[in-house]
Order: sequence, then structure tokens, then C-alpha cells
Amino acid sequence: MYVIDERTGNVVESYKYERGIVAIYQLEDRVCFEYGFFKPDFETILFYNTFNGSITPCISKDICPNIMFSKKIGYYILPPQRFVERMEHSLIKGNGSYPYNITREYEADKSFNIFKGAQKIIENNKFNLSKYLKYTFGVEFETSNGYIPQDICFRDGLIPLRDGSITGIEYSTVVMGGNDGLNLLKQQCETLKYYTEFNKNCALHIHFGGYPINPLFIFVLYRILYYLQDDIEQLIPPLSFHSAEYKENGKDYCARLPFFKTFNELYTYMSDGKSNFMGDLYQAHPDDIEHERKWQIASRYHNFNFINMLFYDKAKTLELRFLRPSFNFNKILLWITIFNGILLFAEKESTTLTLKDIEQDKYKYSRMGLLRVFEEVYPEEVIKYLIDGLVRLKCLTKSQVLRGDKIGEDITLENDIFN
Repeated sequence: MYVIDERTGNVVESYKYERGIVAIYQLEDRVCFEYGFFKPDFETILFYNTFNGSITPCISKDICPNIMFSKKIGYYILPPQRFVERMEHSLIKGNGSYPYNITREYEADKSFNIFKGAQKIIENNKFNLSKYLKYTFGVEFETSNGYIPQDICFRDGLIPLRDGSITGIEYSTVVMGGNDGLNLLKQQCETLKYYTEFNKNCALHIHFGGYPINPLFIFVLYRILYYLQDDIEQLIPPLSFHSAEYKENGKDYCARLPFFKTFNELYTYMSDGKSNFMGDLYQAHPDDIEHERKWQIASRYHNFNFINMLFYDKAKTLELRFLRPSFNFNKILLWITIFNGILLFAEKESTTLTLKDIEQDKYKYSRMGLLRVFEEVYPEEVIKYLIDGLVRLKCLTKSQVLRGDKIGEDITLENDIFN
């Protein structure tokens, strides 16, 4: 069957298109819906028909000036007549459902293609820091309540994912970098702040890509992070590396990194003891061959997750897992700058070393601190920014602990400190 594409007016084959609402209008005392065919894209929204309880694709939210988004159910609706119902739909943030027609995945990389090219930066700012940020980054925002409209997910590059450890949606960003990446991150934070919220069971994860994938560079980075754990632990709430003490399921998601003398010991441990390193960093993990059940990999639950660097043939990233949830752009940017510096330092050091040097412990990483790392890779203006940022992180953590909050659940001072 051939139909008319409502967007172009061309005759097309119907199996590639979807029947949905293309116009909403008032006829005397009735609301009328006009249906047609269109190819779903990032402008398509999901409309909940309050008259018959159906959910229908809608060509755009612009077809009806009165249409509104319900944070309670996650769909666009026509405003209820009663004021109380209107307030409930617009203000109360719901959970427990998945109001998208995007296939729900556990990994963001499975949805990168459908999100490619759909992002639009609303406010273009110039970030001086961007010229020092070499590595790409992506952020995973865990939420407890609320839904972001599907069209805004595409606009902002926020991919809705499945996560069994939380009550809400996990929104993972597209791969970002440079000044455009920082603008998009700032926009994402504002969107998340408006539509969603988080609780103590949520976390913030940051992935970094573009670091060299070979045993020497990875092992140098691992050793550096191993010795920097104590410094980093001073910047975060006391229980950040001990989530089993406050998580409702009693699980540790951010355990400290153990020490390994050789790269093969590291690789064997990360394979959950099931394989030795045979020269290939692109093999699947033995506990998740299809890359679809990541929760089965016990060794990924450390403060720094090296699984993607050591296994699989895509998304070769280092993941920071220990950060408390936050929608504060300045705080997240600070952590991105801190770890961009650590990656720069590790890459620089790797060019003068061999695996044998590291395994024989000829290079004493234990004498190194964060300040030395920054001095080696950043100019003075960035070092001053980072020193100021470390003070702010310590102030926030100290204020939380003084209030008896070892989790970092209370973020009432966060926006004041990271303004």
C-alpha cells in the first residue's frame, strides 16, 4: 500500500511509515484528531489520548498550542480541565514505566545511530577549558523519578536506558567533546533538573574515551589511579567507595581498586579469573559474551571500571563510578577536568616506560599526588581553577559529614558552592 508522507507530501510505501496524529483541533465542544502517515524521527512525540486511554505517535508537539507534557506519566497530553489534575500531571514526577518507543537497552552504544545528528544546542557559550580537554566524555545520569520528553531526549542527546538498581530511568548521553560537548552537557543538566529527580540509590557515572588502548598505557593508568585513590577519597563523601553500607540492596558498586604486580594479573582479575591475557584487548568478556548482561561481570563494580578498556571491540572507555548524583554542571565539569588531567598524565608517562618497568616497580607512583599530576599537564590558569575546585569539593564533603551525612545525600549547599 502506498500513502502520503505528511512531512514531504510524497507518495511512499506504508511499511516504512507510521500512522499517527498529524493535527489536533477543536470542533465546537469536541477535540478532533486528524491522522496521517509519517516516518518517526526526533520530532515525533508520544501522545496519550485521555479520551480513550490510547498512546499514539504524534508528528510534532507544535500541532496543538495547548498540548502539555505530563511528568507523571511521561507523555504529552491535552491539559485536563480541572486545575488540580493539571498541576498533578505537570508537577508530580512519576516512575515505574518506560514512556518511549525507542528500544530499551542496557548500553547506550546500541542507540548511538538513531541519536546521531539529532542534537541541537540552544545557547552557545565559549568555554576556555574546552581547549585543554583532549578526551571524549559521556555521562550516565541515574534518576529516581520523572521522565524527559522523547523529542527533548533527541535534542539534548539523552538516551533512556534500563538499570535494575534504581526506580527511575537512567539517561546516558551521546559521546561528547570540545566546546560543543560542554554546551550540550550544560543543556542536559538543565533538562534533567526540570524533568527528573534522584535519591540516595542513584549515582553519576562518567566515561572517558580516546585514551590509547594497549597493555602498557592501560597498566600505567591503572597504577596511577590505584595510588591516587586516597587523594580522591578526600574529595567525596566517606561512604562513596563503600556503597553496601547505604544501598537498599546491600551491594558494593564502587569498591577500591586492588593492587596487581603484572598486567596479566590485572587482566585475569578483570575477567573474573576466567582467562589470561593472550595479546588481544578486543575479545568479549567471558561473563557477558553478547555484551547484554553487564551486571554479571563482578569485576566492573569498582570505583574505576576498566572492563570496556580490556574487553569488547567498541566503546573503549574508562568509567568513573563513584560520584554522587548531581545535575550541577560546574561540579561535573570540575570532575571531567580532573580526570582529563589524570589521563593526560598517564599517557605522557607511558611514553617513557615499559611494562617491565611498571611490573618491577621502578617508577614510584606512590610519591605522586593530584597537584603534581596537574602541574605536569596543565597551564597555570587551569591549575588555579582545579586547586579552587578541590577546596570546594572538600568544603561540600565536610559540610555533609558535619550534618551526619556520610553518603552525600544532602545537596542543599551544592549549588551555592559550585555556582
